[in-house]
Amino acid sequence: MSERQRGASVTLGRIAARADAPDSSPNYASGHIRMRIFLVEDSAAVAARLTELLGDLPGTQLVGHAVDAPTAIRRIAELAPDVTILDLSLRSGTGFDVLKSLGALATRPVAILFTNYVSPPVRRFAARNGADYFYDKAEDVGALRDTLAALVRERPRHVAGPSL
Repeated sequence: MSERQRGASVTLGRIAARADAPDSSPNYASGHIRMRIFLVEDSAAVAARLTELLGDLPGTQLVGHAVDAPTAIRRIAELAPDVTILDLSLRSGTGFDVLKSLGALATRPVAILFTNYVSPPVRRFAARNGADYFYDKAEDVGALRDTLAALVRERPRHVAGPSL
C-alpha cells in the first residue's frame, strides 16, 4: 500500500467515526452549527477530501453522504440540509437527477456542483436546472471552501437536527 493510499485509509477511518457520531464533532458539540451539508459523491477519495475540508470549516456539519442518485434524493428529503454538494457522475443516476429533484422540496438547499465535467454546455445545463454554484474538482477546491465559508457567515445558527 502506498503512502497516499494509507493516508486515504486513515482519512476514511475518520469519516466513519464521524458518521457514527456526528454530534461529537467540535462544531456540533459547541453548538455552533450554522450550515448542514449533504454530500453526493461516489469517489471515496474525493468524499474523504471534502469531509476533511468540511471538518476544518467552522460552523458546518456533514449530515449525510450518498454515492447514487436514488439514495441522495431520499436522504436529502429526509434530512433537509442547507447545502448539497453534488458530483455529476454517480454509481446510479446522475447529479443532474438529484439537482432536478431539489426543486420539489419544501425548503430547497443551496446546490453546489463539484465535478470534473466542466464544459460550457454542462455549465449552462446546470444553471438552467437550478445549480447555484458550479466548481471544477481539479481547479476550484479553494473557491468551494470560500463559498461554503461565505454561506456559513450568512446563515443563522441551527438547532441540532437529523443526521446520518
